[in-house]
Amino acid sequence: MKKICLLLTFIISIHYMSFGQTSQEYLVSGESKYKLGQYKESIEEYTKALEKNPNSSAIYYNRGLAKYSIGEYIGAIQDYTKSIDLNPKDGGTYYNRGLAKFYLGDYKGALQDYNKAIEIDSKDYASYINRGLAKSELGFKEAAIDDYNKAIELNPDDSKAFYNKALAEYGLGEKKEALQDYTKAIELNPKDSKTYYNRGILNIEMGEFNSALSDFTKAVQLNPNFPEAFANKGRANDELGDKSAAIKDYSEAIKLNPKMLEAFYNRAIARTELADYKGAIEDYDNAITLNPNNADIYYNRGYVKYKIADLESAIQDYSKAIELNSKFAEAYLNRGSAKYEIGYKEGAYADWKKASGLGNKSAADLLKQVKK
Repeated sequence: MKKICLLLTFIISIHYMSFGQTSQEYLVSGESKYKLGQYKESIEEYTKALEKNPNSSAIYYNRGLAKYSIGEYIGAIQDYTKSIDLNPKDGGTYYNRGLAKFYLGDYKGALQDYNKAIEIDSKDYASYINRGLAKSELGFKEAAIDDYNKAIELNPDDSKAFYNKALAEYGLGEKKEALQDYTKAIELNPKDSKTYYNRGILNIEMGEFNSALSDFTKAVQLNPNFPEAFANKGRANDELGDKSAAIKDYSEAIKLNPKMLEAFYNRAIARTELADYKGAIEDYDNAITLNPNNADIYYNRGYVKYKIADLESAIQDYSKAIELNSKFAEAYLNRGSAKYEIGYKEGAYADWKKASGLGNKSAADLLKQVKK
């Protein structure tokens, strides 16, 4: 039965700029509110400041930063653009406009802004990190690695460069190199749960399940509200044969995220292997509610129902799996076996023949046996 491993995460850098030397009351008030995390209030103050001084690049910049902080990326880009119009030589403004464009999925636009930021300040390592991210999203992972290496050259103590370099290397299939860079990122920042998580994913793929378990354990210690880390900790325990511990981890993941399909699915498999068929069916039911178009879930639920001799229901699940995937050889094989058990031999032979035609050797062997 297939087990699901969750995906990786990335880290991005951000530039902050402070314009403390100003006589304008509203600007000072806006900066104070921004520092307190009162972003909407700071936007109001900056807007008042702009009414009195509409030609201040600094005020547009700061308002753009406040808008970015509450997810108003389009508004932030508009303010950064106005700031650039008034002061086209500030690399930080291009940088932060690139960041807003990145989060809107405008990777080409972000790349252009990071290029400009680097043109203005070739020693700004953060611009190389984020330009690398934009290149990576555009599919230029080798070029992204070049940027991360440049960032490391400029600042060898920034964990984000090693982290994102590892992510690009992973995307290129360079798992050994990625593992080394995740490890270096952890040395520089041992408190980041995402780095342990991503290294854990890599260790699972490399078959290093004890190392993966250690990484996921550390990830949930650092962030107890990390459902993906609990789910993959369960996966590592599962692979190591500790099904009970795996179920506990999957349950914690579900507690944190009741819509995590992968946790229900993998817990169902672990429960099946411990002969907790009732619990497994409940988990598959929940998984189907979350995704009613996944053939594997119906197939696995059919298998459990077959184990408890609920053959008619098993046949229904195998049929649904076949409806969703007409080339699902194992589903034809098992549906044939269930039909055979209820005495519907003609239907069983037809299913085994179909499975055999799809390359299933077990079905071919069954057909030979019944012909004897």
